[in-house]
Amino acid sequence: MKTIERVARAIHQSSAGGTPKDYDGLREEIRRAYEIAARMAIAAMRHPSAAMVEEGNRRDMGGDAANVWERMLFRALNED
Repeated sequence: MKTIERVARAIHQSSAGGTPKDYDGLREEIRRAYEIAARMAIAAMRHPSAAMVEEGNRRDMGGDAANVWERMLFRALNED
């Protein structure tokens, strides 16, 4: 599953209380609207916050790009 669809499904589930099965049954134009919202949400994270950069620059944890990205997103989700 591509990232856009994964985020669109998460937005649907959080906003409409829907389930993955519900998403699959949505009309194409409704799914498109969720995909647009997903693209906008992902684009909003294009520029990391200072806390995300700090987490990404940590050298004490090591790891590849995927590991660093996961830590940066975790930090973003836990910012006050």
